[in-house]
Amino acid sequence: MAIKQEANGKWRARYRGPDHKERSKRFDTKNEAKRWLSVEQANMIRGEWVDPRAAKRNFGAVAEQWLDVHGGKPSTIAGYRSVLDRHVLATYGNMPIGSVDRPMVRSWLASMNRTDLAASTVRNALNVVKAVFTFAIESDMIRSSPAARVKAPSAERQPLNIPTVEEVHALADEVDAEHRLLILLASYSGLRAGELYGLTVADIDTMRGAIHVRRSVTEVHGKLVSGTPKSGRTRTVSLPATIRDELIAHIAPVASDSGALVFSNSDGSPIRHSNFRHRHFVPACERLGLSCRFHDLRHFAAASAIAAGAHPRAIMERMGHGSITVTLDVYGSLLPGLDETLTNALDEQFRAASENGSRPNRVHGADVVALSGT
Repeated sequence: MAIKQEANGKWRARYRGPDHKERSKRFDTKNEAKRWLSVEQANMIRGEWVDPRAAKRNFGAVAEQWLDVHGGKPSTIAGYRSVLDRHVLATYGNMPIGSVDRPMVRSWLASMNRTDLAASTVRNALNVVKAVFTFAIESDMIRSSPAARVKAPSAERQPLNIPTVEEVHALADEVDAEHRLLILLASYSGLRAGELYGLTVADIDTMRGAIHVRRSVTEVHGKLVSGTPKSGRTRTVSLPATIRDELIAHIAPVASDSGALVFSNSDGSPIRHSNFRHRHFVPACERLGLSCRFHDLRHFAAASAIAAGAHPRAIMERMGHGSITVTLDVYGSLLPGLDETLTNALDEQFRAASENGSRPNRVHGADVVALSGT
């Protein structure tokens, strides 16, 4: 490390980095040069040094690299791409990633909050920005994230729109006969639309009356893409006997072809959910006067399981959630009876113990229960 004054009066500081390449910078005063060298030396000692040139890469270029190596589902990557294009790159795209500081992030977030964007949209945008900065840290471009500790607005969860059993069956009868079973299966299995469109004959266990959910077909930028279910895990969902019988009858014409789709177009090709919604589902809802999304049929399945007394863990497995936290977060409002059930069970346990001979005693001012026979 060295500091030298140049002919123009500036002070030039030099040091050799861990990559054995020399770095230099000019300052107005000698003290500024010393401070800079001290910081760089401390960073090298702590193992936190990064190449200053790496921090000059544009945020947009770093975001592209992050997307390329992300490894997520095509639909997930498409979602990130949409967030970047709509809400992020206009602000940060051409900025050196190392020049973005926390005040800039807070200012951008405040401007987003002043729009009519939903809180969930703002939160998603901030999460993408945080992910890009985290990638930059892991790639030794910057030392810390300017988005760290910046909090997005909390989104107020909207109440679930759950159709009644009468509405579900009315909707199944209203759509054309070709898609009747699709409505019923969505309502009683809880499968997502893409999971239904990805089902093949081989996925139907007719003996057990169950469905093996192994793949999902989604539409990304106008193209159909087949992949694993949303959680990344396969699962098996059992069916009510009546739905099972209808399903067996439905696949009977193609039962010998294990690769045939359970639900398909007339030519055997996969169904595009956007087409089904616009051509069949939405018109049927309008004719019935229903305000219902296809995803609400999935909520009906979860609500039915809860009403039947299913354990949250069983609901998680059936719905294909990544964790029970997701299940409780989405459907917790439908589980108000759990605490009451627990309280009643504890009360029954106490009563049973009392009837078997337990009695309260006072020991050193504390109430205890003395079990008979002790």
